[in-house]
Amino acid sequence: MSIYRYSHPGVIDEVTFRKTANGAMRAYLHAREGADEAALQDIARILTDADFECVPFMFDGKPTMEVRGFKRETGLLALLGRKEWIGGGPVIEQEKTDHIGLVDRLKKRTLQGSGALYTIGDYNFFRYGFKQSKWEEMLAGIMYGAGTLSLSAFGRNDQSDKQVRDLSRSIVRHLMKESRKLPKECGWEHILEDKNKSALGNTIDLFRHYPSEMFNLFTGLAGACVAAGAFSHKLRHGAAGMPDALAISRMKLSGWLDVGLGVMTMASTAIGGLVEEKAHDPDRPQEKGVQAVLDWARERPLTIAGAGLMVSTGCHAVSTYIDHLEARRLKKSANEIGAIKNRAWFVATNLAAEFLLAISSKGHGEGVVNDSSVDNSVIALAANLIVRQPPRMQNELVDYMAQFLGKPDVLAMRDEEVTALLRAQVEAMRKNPWAMAEDALPDQPNVVTPAKAGSTAWQDKIAAAPAAAPQLSA
Repeated sequence: MSIYRYSHPGVIDEVTFRKTANGAMRAYLHAREGADEAALQDIARILTDADFECVPFMFDGKPTMEVRGFKRETGLLALLGRKEWIGGGPVIEQEKTDHIGLVDRLKKRTLQGSGALYTIGDYNFFRYGFKQSKWEEMLAGIMYGAGTLSLSAFGRNDQSDKQVRDLSRSIVRHLMKESRKLPKECGWEHILEDKNKSALGNTIDLFRHYPSEMFNLFTGLAGACVAAGAFSHKLRHGAAGMPDALAISRMKLSGWLDVGLGVMTMASTAIGGLVEEKAHDPDRPQEKGVQAVLDWARERPLTIAGAGLMVSTGCHAVSTYIDHLEARRLKKSANEIGAIKNRAWFVATNLAAEFLLAISSKGHGEGVVNDSSVDNSVIALAANLIVRQPPRMQNELVDYMAQFLGKPDVLAMRDEEVTALLRAQVEAMRKNPWAMAEDALPDQPNVVTPAKAGSTAWQDKIAAAPAAAPQLSA
């Protein structure tokens, strides 16, 4: 991405932008040497009040503040310029090392690609229902379209900002539950704050954060409409007006296939929508037998949904072929034959879309994150909270928080890996002017008091620890 370097006086002398394969933007602000600490606090506070996610962060060997939550480089730079935190014309460097290849971008946007293919199919299915003058099929087309909209518009799975916010809340609540005192300067009140949004804003957030779940909901309803229409028009009343026994037999077979595909669609989307995706826990030994199958299913709910929908679309294909043969045999009108061709296009595009769905991730869930930058941001935030605790407690808190962060429902990382990363960030945070590490809580007199009911072993150990500040290794 881009690096903006400013030579004129200003609190910030360098802004580096990074972008994930999903399209999520983040920036790293570097303070000019000797910058006033109060000014850095003001910058962090104002950006936080603007609903950006701000975390002190050691980036590329430099102490910076990471900023998330903006859409475009120009928008953030304009805000920094209005506040006179940057000044003059910058020297801009475009980094080739951060270039994301087409293949990597496509891998991260399979959900969105699936939505694009579904759009073609949904249009043709609605046309099929319209030409047949069947309200169930038209309603199914609308439901298919609503589900597709969530994938097309929000299937980019750009959820890193929300994931950083949610995981940060987990950390703060965990520390508060253990009676840890957190200074207001670290922004924990903002982390726990829920912004009041309009009904439209909440609806957009729902589709943005749960695109696959919304797709599965509406597609399941579409399957119900297809099954209802087939039962009504082909099985219950279909025999009326049929010219011969062969026509009746083929219509009933087509009807049962449509009922089956509707039921299969509902079952597949129920799994895809209701089963929360779970990342593999690297510290947990590999299970065997039934538990291994259940773990595999939890790790790939959209694979199961996609495979089930392909079976459902296979039923669509067979019933469409039967209807086409019968329409040609009975020399039906061009409009009716055209309707069947629309359904054939629906089948073809859906099979391709369902393949992309089957190789996709929901992008969220238990231990599931969009990219490694989320892990790094959350570890940096934990380090920022640790350095604000009394120095004699920090070494123990590194081990304690590393165990929490490594849990399968948090970052799902190996304990030793997250411990090493957290220690390195804690040490770097002491030298980061954005972190204000000198504002750590003072040590209390080393008095051992009786353990409270429900206290944990680590708290008892800290209470008895010497007051000397530990030396943390990177």
